[in-house]
Amino acid sequence: GEAAVQLHMLPTLNTNGGVDVRIGVSIDAGEMQTLAMRLTASPDPDKTPEQKNWEQAVIDNNFVLEAIFPGLAAGKHIIKIWRIDDNALLGRIVVRTAQ
Repeated sequence: GEAAVQLHMLPTLNTNGGVDVRIGVSIDAGEMQTLAMRLTASPDPDKTPEQKNWEQAVIDNNFVLEAIFPGLAAGKHIIKIWRIDDNALLGRIVVRTAQ
């Protein structure tokens, strides 16, 4: 069936001047999916989506990224997490499967 892997990230900013903080996730020997937090600090009253995301992530102390893996066979699998950018802080992994 289908599995959804949620990565609960701690809010952080890109230290290299970009917006994205990327992290990868794969199952078994499958292809890695790249996920990105797009957060920007928000000192101004006019807010971009990235600034609104930052504010909510700080309030919740959490930002959820999700990867969908269709067509998985029943049984045990290995989930691999790949740090692509510095400052990627993983707090928790949640796996949901379709019934």
